[in-house]
Amino acid sequence: MSVSPERHWFEVAPQVEEVLGGMFSEYNGVTLDLDPEPTRLILNTSFSQSTQNVEESLSELIYAANQTLINLGDIPEDESYIIVVKGENEEELLRHVFNYDTGY
Repeated sequence: MSVSPERHWFEVAPQVEEVLGGMFSEYNGVTLDLDPEPTRLILNTSFSQSTQNVEESLSELIYAANQTLINLGDIPEDESYIIVVKGENEEELLRHVFNYDTGY
């Protein structure tokens, strides 16, 4: 019996949360948005546009989240997904679209 693509995301979210929580003090949690497609992994943070070196920190956060997903190997095949970083006041700070087969 195969596992639904949605279930894969709900199984990896706690592991992503654990990894990022240990790496970034600004990280506050993860939210999944499965509808409409593609799946969005929303990383909630305390970053703001005025945070020093914010662009570098946001890129590192997205990279770490994506590497965690790749290492877990639980991304449904042939599925694109988006990693979004939200900061203070739910402001979207950065997003990146990933493709399963290329990683970017």
